[in-house]
Amino acid sequence: MKNKSKISLLMMVALFTASCNTDRMGDLKEGNEVADLKSSVSSDSSKPIPGQYIVVLNDGVLNANGLEVAKSTDGGKESYERNNNVLLSKMRSNEEGLKLGIDNQKISSVFGNALEGFVAKNLTDADVELLKKDSKVQSIEQDYLVTLLEKPAEETIASKAVTGQETPWGITRVGGAGNGVGKTAWVIDSGIDLDHPDLNVNTQKSKSFIGDNNPDDGHGHGTHVAGTIAAINNDIGVVGVAAGATVVSLKVVNSLGQGSPSTWVSALDYVYVNASAGDVVNMSVGAPKNTAVDATLLKVAKKGIKIAVAAGNSYDNANNYSPARVNHANIYTISAIAQGDFWTYFSSYGTCVDYAAPGYKVKSTSKNGGYHVDSGTSMASPHAAGVVLLGSPTADGSVKAAYWEHDNVNYSGNYGATNTYSLSHYRYDKDGTIDKIIHR
Repeated sequence: MKNKSKISLLMMVALFTASCNTDRMGDLKEGNEVADLKSSVSSDSSKPIPGQYIVVLNDGVLNANGLEVAKSTDGGKESYERNNNVLLSKMRSNEEGLKLGIDNQKISSVFGNALEGFVAKNLTDADVELLKKDSKVQSIEQDYLVTLLEKPAEETIASKAVTGQETPWGITRVGGAGNGVGKTAWVIDSGIDLDHPDLNVNTQKSKSFIGDNNPDDGHGHGTHVAGTIAAINNDIGVVGVAAGATVVSLKVVNSLGQGSPSTWVSALDYVYVNASAGDVVNMSVGAPKNTAVDATLLKVAKKGIKIAVAAGNSYDNANNYSPARVNHANIYTISAIAQGDFWTYFSSYGTCVDYAAPGYKVKSTSKNGGYHVDSGTSMASPHAAGVVLLGSPTADGSVKAAYWEHDNVNYSGNYGATNTYSLSHYRYDKDGTIDKIIHR
């Protein structure tokens, strides 16, 4: 979605010169105080996977070659997997599969609902050139290994729930907890703690796309996202924006924080078949521009399914990354604010961004039934997911520019509208308009 309700950004060039040091995130090393601020995917953590490519076919190619995917009759996981396995078996056959000039045994996974295509491994340069020239192929793109940047040890230690529920500051800022019971959010991430006492997880629809057949969360990132969206309104832990909503775990990141865009395409293909109009998807992931990811996301959005996407944590133009750059009425790209409505030092920006939401020192659920505080646009996006799950969003205020104190090594965690620090970086929404803050 391209948000029309922004206000113009004026005189920022003059204000920007007031910064006391360089404006590049890369000039600072992460310290324990702020390492959690980059806990979600950034471009610096993306590396090409040699020989692995996402191949998208032209619409109708599968049907024209007797390979049309059988449509699920019950919309369930089992029928989706059965139909997908049949297609994979046929596609890998050098007799039944498409004649593409490559060894079809190199095809490792397939998708045939939102888009038609496959992922292939161990392709040679000659294979890639053959596929590029084939009239059946719409696009072929390098797959990437994307790694969630690690948090310091103390941030990964989960505290257990105690009696008495807390409302995190971000939930209050976007309008407080609403009743999400009966609504569904699909979380494309590192999985979700399937038996967390503060979450209502649909384990029957939850699915892993990383080959372990286990949608449980071994990392913690996805469970944190899920809690901000939908933690239950009870007498323990925290409460989410759409409290009590059902969350579905779509695991695309392993316990080491590693995943790839090809699995995002597969997860979105699954959502396309199994989700309903009015459901919400959260994607707190990102990578270099990828047309397969973008096209699949658009197909899902056009079905009436809403999608919240993290803008990114590299203080860079989000238009350079997928899926943040995608625009549609049902897609919401989200930047991050700290308390006081101040722009965080890490949040990316861009004309593709629709709203800002709380993304600094956010408390939520964690793996192993625990809770922890985390920061990033990964934490901002699920606030928006909860808001749009409850209905059409509104705006309440605009982000403010801020000076963030640092010592040439670490950010201190101190920030404000005026520069009272010996060393600071000036952070603001650099795209020419100031983001509105999402509210329900």
